[in-house]
Amino acid sequence: CYPATLIVGDIVKAFKSGRYDPENTAVTITQTGGQCRASNYISLIKKALVDNGYANVPVISLSFGSGINNEQPGFKINWLKIIPIALSSILYSDCISKFYYASIIREKRQGEATALKDKYIEKAKDAILQNEPKILYQYLSSAAKEFNQICKNGSYPKVGIVGEIFLKFNPFAQKDITHWLIDRHIEVVPPLLIDFFLQSFVNLKNNQNNHLQKKKYTRFYYKLAIQQNPKDYICNKRNRKRISLFHTFRKYLYKSKRCRKSNIPERSIRRRLANFR
Repeated sequence: CYPATLIVGDIVKAFKSGRYDPENTAVTITQTGGQCRASNYISLIKKALVDNGYANVPVISLSFGSGINNEQPGFKINWLKIIPIALSSILYSDCISKFYYASIIREKRQGEATALKDKYIEKAKDAILQNEPKILYQYLSSAAKEFNQICKNGSYPKVGIVGEIFLKFNPFAQKDITHWLIDRHIEVVPPLLIDFFLQSFVNLKNNQNNHLQKKKYTRFYYKLAIQQNPKDYICNKRNRKRISLFHTFRKYLYKSKRCRKSNIPERSIRRRLANFR
C-alpha cells in the first residue's frame, strides 16, 4: 500500500530526525473504519515504532463513530468544543485552495497567488488555536477580494485531480502533478476535503432508506451538513438561523469571481441525492 508506506515511514523518519522526544510524544492518526489502511493504521504504526525502538510511544486513534477504538486514559476529546472549529477549518482550507488554483494561472504578477495563499494559511493558525470559527469566515471574505484583485481576465482549460484521497492531496505522492499542470497554463480543479466528509451523510441517508441502518437523528444531521433549500435552516436555542455547511462553503466561493463557475460540491452531491429520491 503506497500511501500507508509513505505515512508510516514519515512517522518513523520524524522520530529518527531527533525533532521529537519519544518519551514526551504521542502519535495520533485518524481512522474512518473503511477498508484497507483506513482500519489498520494503528497496528501498522505501532509495529513500525516498536521495530525501530520506540515501543513506549502511544498511538491514538482519532475517530468519530468509526467503530475503531484505541482509548488512552490521558487523552480525551471534547467533541462538542472541537467539531465547530474543525469543520470551519476544513471549509476554510477548501476555499483557499479553490481561490489559489483559480488565481495562480491568472495572476498579474508572478508569485502573488502563492503569497496570498501563504498569508491566509498563516493568519488562520491563531483563529484555529483560539477556537474562533467566525474569524475564519471573516478571513475568507477578505481573501476572496484580494484574490480577485490580483487576477487578469482569461479563459484556460481545466483539469480535475481525482483518485485515491492521499494521492490527491499529497504533492509528493502524486509527483506534484498540480504544478506540472500550472506550468502549462492549465487551471487545476483541486480535490475538496469537505466532499469526502459530506459523502458520509449521503451514504447514511441511503442506508436508512434501504433499511440497512437504524434511523437516528438523521434529518437533523443531514440538514446541518448539506440541506440545499435556503428556507430550510437549522435554528439554535437563541433562534438564530444557521446556514448549512454546504451553503457556507458556496457562499464564500461565490465571492470569488474566478470560482463562481468552478466545479463545487453542489453538482456532485445533487446527482447523488437525485439517485436516492
